[in-house]
Amino acid sequence: MSENRLVDNFKNTPRIILLIVGIIFASYGLVCMVFPQIVGMVTSLSAEGVAAKIETQAMYGGLQLGLGIWALLCAVRQEFQNMGLLSLVFLIGGLVLGRTYGVVFEPNAGAYIWGALFFEVLITLALLGALMANAGTRVQQSLHHQAGGSKVDTTDTHQL
Repeated sequence: MSENRLVDNFKNTPRIILLIVGIIFASYGLVCMVFPQIVGMVTSLSAEGVAAKIETQAMYGGLQLGLGIWALLCAVRQEFQNMGLLSLVFLIGGLVLGRTYGVVFEPNAGAYIWGALFFEVLITLALLGALMANAGTRVQQSLHHQAGGSKVDTTDTHQL
């Protein structure tokens, strides 16, 4: 398989990864905002009282909804792709770091925490891969553009 064909096969990867991340985070955020008690059911967090409920709606609902919308925007706007991929690597990677720190001290954290950690590691690696694929596509396009725009005339021997 030629290098150009390989690059062409991966050129939509960043967009697809951003769409998947966007749909998952926006959906989960919306559900957590409207039904904050779900967070308590799956994590055993207690959201009793008005402040706890609103905090759950903001952090699990609004923040995740915002991340999802950001990912979707970056998926549809080519000029935002790299910025979106990189910012999501840091944000979701931060979740990985925090969760990993937690399970080091509490290894019996439960299925939800281990499942979330697995998902977040997988998504972070996919985002990194998409960022690298995007970088490879851009390098290939740049090399192609340079080769087409700056051909050296090898028939003129006076330049030698």
